[in-house]
Amino acid sequence: MHGLMFGGFQTTENYGNGETNIVNEYYRSFGNHRIATHLRKQGWDIEVLDYSWAFSYEELKDYVDDRITKETVFIGVSVLFIPTQESTKKINRILRYISRKYPWVKSIVGGVKSWAITFVEADYYIAGHGEYAIDGLLKSLMGRGEPVRFKRNEKSGIKIIDAYKDYPCWPKRDASISYEERDFITKHETMNIELARGCRFKCKYCTFPLLGIKDDTSRDEDSVYEELKENYEKWGTVSYYVTDDTVNDRPEKMRMLANAVRRLDFRPHFNGYARADLLISHPKETWDDMIDAGFTSHSYGVETFNHMAGKAVGKGMHPDKTKEGLLEIQEYFTPRAPHFYTGSLTMICGLPHETFKSLDDGKEWLNKYWRNHTVGYLPLYLQNDDGDAIDEVDGNITKDFIKMGYTFHEVDDVDYLLGMVHPLIKRSLKTVLRERAELSKHKEAKFNYWIHPSGDYDWLDAIEWVMEFQHIREGIGAGTYCFKGEDAWKTESVNGTLENIKDYYKENRKMADFEVKHHLVMDYKRKKIAL
Repeated sequence: MHGLMFGGFQTTENYGNGETNIVNEYYRSFGNHRIATHLRKQGWDIEVLDYSWAFSYEELKDYVDDRITKETVFIGVSVLFIPTQESTKKINRILRYISRKYPWVKSIVGGVKSWAITFVEADYYIAGHGEYAIDGLLKSLMGRGEPVRFKRNEKSGIKIIDAYKDYPCWPKRDASISYEERDFITKHETMNIELARGCRFKCKYCTFPLLGIKDDTSRDEDSVYEELKENYEKWGTVSYYVTDDTVNDRPEKMRMLANAVRRLDFRPHFNGYARADLLISHPKETWDDMIDAGFTSHSYGVETFNHMAGKAVGKGMHPDKTKEGLLEIQEYFTPRAPHFYTGSLTMICGLPHETFKSLDDGKEWLNKYWRNHTVGYLPLYLQNDDGDAIDEVDGNITKDFIKMGYTFHEVDDVDYLLGMVHPLIKRSLKTVLRERAELSKHKEAKFNYWIHPSGDYDWLDAIEWVMEFQHIREGIGAGTYCFKGEDAWKTESVNGTLENIKDYYKENRKMADFEVKHHLVMDYKRKKIAL
C-alpha cells in the first residue's frame, strides 16, 4: 500500500500593511507528516514532499512519474492557508495529470478549513484532524470498510468529510511525528510538535473549529519525551513550534512538558501561542515549568486594550492588569530563559466598543513599553455568509458580530469605497477580488466590508489605521510582524557559527535571512529529485 503527500504552497497574507504579500512556506507541512506517521504504523509506505512551491510543474510531473506505481492508492495534499492563484493552478494541473495517466490513484485534500481546502480540485476532501477520517476513506476505497460519511455542498457538489463531527480524533495521547531519511531534516530547522488538541476557550472572533473543549486532551509525557529524544538523536533537532491553539491552557500540561524535558540530556526551545491573561494568573511554579521546558517564545493574543471590547469577545482581564502582567512576565522570563525570551503580541482593530481613541491609547503604550518585541495588528475579519460557501464556524462568528451591530456594505458600493483608500490597499483588494472571481467555487461568499456598530469606521478605515501603526513601529525601530522567537530555520543558519543565540536576539530580532532559507530549500529539492 503506497501513497504520496504534497505540502508547502505559496499562500497570501493580506490586509495588514495594505499589500498582498506572496508567502513561500519555509516550513514543513505538519498535517502531512502527522498523517504519514499514522499510516506508516499500519503498514503503509508514505512519502511526503515538502516545499511544493519550490518545484515547477514539470518537476512535479517527473516526481510523480518516478514515484507512482500500481501499488499507489492516493495522493494527499495538505492546505493550511488559502494558496495563491499560481499555486492553485499548479497543483490542480498536476492532479488532473495524475487522474488522466493514473486513474486508479485518488486525490485527497485535507486541512483545517473546508472553504480553504476546496480551492484545490480533488476527488475527496477532509476537514479537521484526519487520522480516523483517512482510515475510513482508504478502507472504503480499497473495498475493506463501510461507506464514508460525506457532507455535500449543494451548489458545487463537492463531497467533504467532516472529521470534526463524523470522525472525531481527540484526545490523541500519542500524536507524535516520526520523520524518515528521505525527508532530509536538517538540525537548523524548527519542527512542529503537538501537545494537545482543541481549545478550552470560545473567543468570539476565533475561526478554529475545536473550541470549548473542557476535557484535558494533553499527550502522555512518555510520548512527548520519545519524540523529542528521537528527533534530537536522528536529526539534531532542538527547536520546536507548538501547534496547539493555546499552549499554556493548563498548568498540568506545562508541568508534563517540563517533566519530559527534564529527562533529556539537551535543552530544547519551544515557541507558540500563549494566553497572556492565563500566564498572568498562573502561579510562579507554572512560569518555572515553562522556563525549565524551554517554552519561552510566546505569541500573546491580547487583541485589545479596551476593556469593554475585550469582555465582548472573551478577553475580560482589565487592560491595566494585562499591561502590568506583561511587563512582569518580561522581567521574570528574560534572565531565566535557557535560550531567550520573546513575547510577540497579536492585536485586532475593529472589535466591538473599540474606538480610534482606545486604539491610539494602546498604540502609545505598545510603542513605549513593548518596543523590544513584535506587535502584529490585523483588521477584524468577517465573512458575510451567503448560502453554504463558507465554513459553519465562520458563518456563526459572522452571525454573532451581526447581533452586536455589525453591518456590511453592499457590493455595489465597493468601487466607490476603494476610490477613497490608499493606493496600496486598493491594489491589494483588487487582487483579492480578482482571484476570488476566477475561483468559481467561492464566488458566493461576499467579502469583508463590515461597518462598525458605532458607525464611526469600517473595514477599510481599520486597514488604514493598521498600516499607519506599522509605519510608526518601523520608524521607531520596533517590530511590527508576528514573530515567535525563531522562524522555520534557526538563526545559526544565518550567521553560521553563532555561539550565543541569546546575545544575537538582543542585538538583532529579524527573522532568518530568506536567501539562506531559500538555499536550504533548494538543497532539499535537489536531494528529493535525486532519490
